[in-house]
Amino acid sequence: MPCTIASVLPFPVKEPNKPGLCPGEYPLGPSDGKRPVLLIVKDAVRPQYNEDFKIIDMPVPAKTVANSVVDDYVTSQQLTSEEACPGLFFVDGEYSQADFEKVFADKINEALNKQDRWFKTLVKDADDWWQQHHQHRFISDLARSAARFLNYKREWLDDSSDKTIKCPACMTYVSREAAICFACHAILNEEKYKALKFAGPQQVAPQVK
Repeated sequence: MPCTIASVLPFPVKEPNKPGLCPGEYPLGPSDGKRPVLLIVKDAVRPQYNEDFKIIDMPVPAKTVANSVVDDYVTSQQLTSEEACPGLFFVDGEYSQADFEKVFADKINEALNKQDRWFKTLVKDADDWWQQHHQHRFISDLARSAARFLNYKREWLDDSSDKTIKCPACMTYVSREAAICFACHAILNEEKYKALKFAGPQQVAPQVK
């Protein structure tokens, strides 16, 4: 029996390759984040040698293939859980877009809710990394995609040259709006620094000329 894989991910799912199977690729396009993108999966075959060293095609049920595509992708992603994971699932049977959305409205909504929680988890993790390091290299493209989909504004979303400068003292990239380098505490904007009031004992940072 064919199966239908559904994705509500707002970016393509290109990874599900199954070497040794025919067919061996099961890519899904991006969803608009509301309506699922569907992929019909049918029985596959796996060529292998028999006891007479002849190549024969061993059947692989569609359900086995669909489960493998979904499970391999979901478990390969970071920070997933049973309640927070990519919006990717499959059902038995072959459905048109209209019928699928009508019959499986609850499953689609559940997938969207789990994906929303997953995206928020990714962004929270990126926030923690940014707080510790202030380095764009610690932020994954997946976290950036999640933040953009959620319409979140984050400093770590934009690493373009017009948003950051290189600290002349330690060569760390910092925001153009910064008064002090977070890494070495050099004063980057003396006028802004003097206008600010800092809590605790005053410490004089090395000034960059």
